Amino acid sequence: MKVRKNSKKLATIISTARDMEVMSLDNGFNGVPVTSIAPSELIASVLARFGFASIFDNSDGTFTLRVHGNLWYCFTADAA
Repeated sequence: MKVRKNSKKLATIISTARDMEVMSLDNGFNGVPVTSIAPSELIASVLARFGFASIFDNSDGTFTLRVHGNLWYCFTADAA
């Protein structure tokens, strides 16, 4: 389910994001851990830079930040 960008839930998701992996065409869509930046900073940056980016709740404590068809991030977060 898509998480609305103006929802209170989004703030909780961003602040508790952890265990982030990037999936992209460049890495063959294999999950590569993101270690160069804090997950909360990366999510905020992507949402600010790419207005069309979306966060989806996978209903199992994991979320997907989809930038476009060839780039997305999967992470764990606490949902309110």
